Amino acid sequence: MIEIQGTDPNMIANNLKSAYPTHPGEVLKEEVEYRKLSQRKLAEQMGISYKMLNDILNLQYNRFVEPL
Repeated sequence: MIEIQGTDPNMIANNLKSAYPTHPGEVLKEEVEYRKLSQRKLAEQMGISYKMLNDILNLQYNRFVEPL
């Protein structure tokens, strides 16, 4: 837990707990859009296909979660 003097620990982003699991694609998509990255170029740099990256960003890729 991060602590900053004079700041409520619940107001620090790194200390927040999500009410539900966040798909990695949601986080990645925000960064791609914020940084104005090309999906094709990013996929190439990551060593994955454009389609796979696009599926991840559009929450269509579910191999991040193993079934119970």
